[in-house]
Amino acid sequence: MPISQIMLIDVLGAVFGTIAVLMIKIVSFQEENKNESYIKELTEGFNLVRSNKSIFQFTIIITLIMMFSMPGFSLYPLITTEHFKGTISDASYVEVA
Repeated sequence: MPISQIMLIDVLGAVFGTIAVLMIKIVSFQEENKNESYIKELTEGFNLVRSNKSIFQFTIIITLIMMFSMPGFSLYPLITTEHFKGTISDASYVEVA
C-alpha cells in the first residue's frame, strides 16, 4: 500500500476513536483525599491485586513471560531481514503475526 493510504487508515482510526470517546459519558467522582501520595495509592493497588490470589498469580506469570520474551520479539524484524534475507514487507508480516 502507498504511504498515503496507510496514513489515511491511521487518520480514520483516530477520527473513529475520537467520536467513540465523545459519545461516552464519563462519570466524574469527588476525590476523598487530595493529599494522598502516589506511593500510598500504588501500595493500596498492589495490596488489592495481591488479595485476589488468581489475579496476582496471573499478573506474575504475564510479567515473567513479557520479561523473557519481549527482548527476543524485538529482534524478529532484524532476523527476518538479515538472516533470512527477507524484505521490509516480510518483517512487517512477522511483526503482525
